[in-house]
Amino acid sequence: MADTELVVVVRGPGSFTGLRVGIATAKAIAWSCGARIIGVSSTEVVAEMQKHLLPLENSLEVVFDAGRGELFVASAEASTSTPSPWRVSRQMLVNPAAWLQTLSPGTCISGPACDIVSCRPDFRADLRCLKLDTTILRATIAARLGLLIAAKLDPQEDPLVECEYMRETYADERLEPAKANRKP
Repeated sequence: MADTELVVVVRGPGSFTGLRVGIATAKAIAWSCGARIIGVSSTEVVAEMQKHLLPLENSLEVVFDAGRGELFVASAEASTSTPSPWRVSRQMLVNPAAWLQTLSPGTCISGPACDIVSCRPDFRADLRCLKLDTTILRATIAARLGLLIAAKLDPQEDPLVECEYMRETYADERLEPAKANRKP
């Protein structure tokens, strides 16, 4: 452990408990041995796993099962202007049927929920579903992305690693209506 110089952790999107435990553990390891810590997005990992299948000009729509009949989707496109080789944008919770109708013909889709999307009766034949060979994000891909990002950043400017959730917690969702109904 004393020789550890860099710890890379996937910051999400993902489940609340899994992300909290994983990131807390990674931070404890990094801080205990004085190593740098870099967080990579699950979306970046999926994009990196599929890059050999993507036409150069295309972005990739990455889908995660958000539960409650919703998907969490994000767009990843190749980038040379960001520390990561992927720029992640348009992260949102969506209704699958409505979202599918917004996609342009030829759109490439991948991610842990690709099977859920491609099995829908309203899945369009003009969309490409790039299935992952595993639903478990590969640690080697995350590590490689972390190394690429760390090489481009000044160690004094490493971003704070925080969890990237798909939605608020149930407790936070229940708090909002209660706050709105409170009298000043």
